[in-house]
Amino acid sequence: MKVLLVFPKPTDSACAADIFLPVPSNALATVAALTPRNIDLEIVNEYMRPLRPNLRADLVGISVMTYNAHRAYAIADAFRRRGVPVVLGGVHPTFCTDEALEHCDAVVCGEAEGVWPQVLADAQAGRLQRVYRRDGLTPPDEIPLPRWDVPGGGQNRKIKSLTTARGCPVNCDFCAVSVFHGTRSRGMNLDVLVEHIREVAARDRPRFFFFVDDNLTIDRDRAVKFFDLLVPLRLNWMSFASLDVARDESLLERAARSGCRMLFIGFESLNDENLSLFHKRVNRPDQYSRAIERIHAHGIAIQGSFIFGLDQDRPDVFRRTMEFCETNQIEEPQFNILTPMPGTRLLERLRREGRIVDTNWARYDMHHVVFEPLHMSRAQLQEGHNWAWKYAFSPTVILRRIRRIPSGRRGYNLVANFVQRMAVTRMLRQLRKSGDYPQTGFLL
Repeated sequence: MKVLLVFPKPTDSACAADIFLPVPSNALATVAALTPRNIDLEIVNEYMRPLRPNLRADLVGISVMTYNAHRAYAIADAFRRRGVPVVLGGVHPTFCTDEALEHCDAVVCGEAEGVWPQVLADAQAGRLQRVYRRDGLTPPDEIPLPRWDVPGGGQNRKIKSLTTARGCPVNCDFCAVSVFHGTRSRGMNLDVLVEHIREVAARDRPRFFFFVDDNLTIDRDRAVKFFDLLVPLRLNWMSFASLDVARDESLLERAARSGCRMLFIGFESLNDENLSLFHKRVNRPDQYSRAIERIHAHGIAIQGSFIFGLDQDRPDVFRRTMEFCETNQIEEPQFNILTPMPGTRLLERLRREGRIVDTNWARYDMHHVVFEPLHMSRAQLQEGHNWAWKYAFSPTVILRRIRRIPSGRRGYNLVANFVQRMAVTRMLRQLRKSGDYPQTGFLL
């Protein structure tokens, strides 16, 4: 049996995360690891190479996020017209199962471990069930290491992505991670994990490892052991973390010594009321600047994420956020529009309040306004978001930002900022094409 695994890339969504050096899909590599070796397997990540429409397969599995659901459905429909059975899995089909079933033969709800081998066996026997769902979450010792030897699975040798744990106890209203992966962190065996990293580093010599955990430092004792094990490997790596990490000097020192070059941190808002409303209580805006200083003191750069359109945001939020980023020397600011994703408490609340104005999943990419804000118009929110990206990644502002960075860290951050500028340019071009580039002049 020939099995094809696909991660779709939509052509009409605007996503600033579509960076110049795309990261291989960790989800597809994990599903590949669950696939018996006697099955002919191929991976197509459309962010890395196009999907040939006539590609032969006996079964197609597609990993679906909300923003690429329409592209996933188009691929699924095309294969089914050829008589090829299709299985959809991932966050979006889990929370929109009935919708997904209109475009496929089967849906895998939740995590694939313990389920995918049964899907393959049923497909071979010609008796696919409509819905597959494992009971409970995957124990950490059952989470496999990604398999990069599959054709199409690991073309990018410069960046390697890897999950070391699943689950996030923070449980923000706007995030589906805690619903999908649970609120308890489930960490993989560190000795096995580090040996895998050692092998990948020796074989592929990547420039960077990207640990895609939702919060790498949520379990302090585990993080300490992990960082100590990484030190001899002399790696460069980045990951996601909460601001709690800044309260622990010893942990920061270990992270830096182990090769941490950048942390992605969700600041989300400069407003306490916003953070309380959306249950991001680990963040304290009055402590942001000191936390940033502590992280920077260890030579670790910050990719800081901010959300526009929260209920206490007013039209001045865009300039205030930019001033904060410049004052605090955030190396790579990121801006998203509040987006009520399926599976979140935010979507349920906005539906109850009658504030959802757009149900086209292609626009749920965190860069389109799909709901009615409370204290500004939809056009103001869209224009402010677009302005923030354009301003933050203009050449003048990038160079001004880089000049403030200690000389030893300037080279990498300069490259990273101009790579991000290319992605931002593509995003803004797409927003203009889709008509989501209002010019109300309210920022002037």
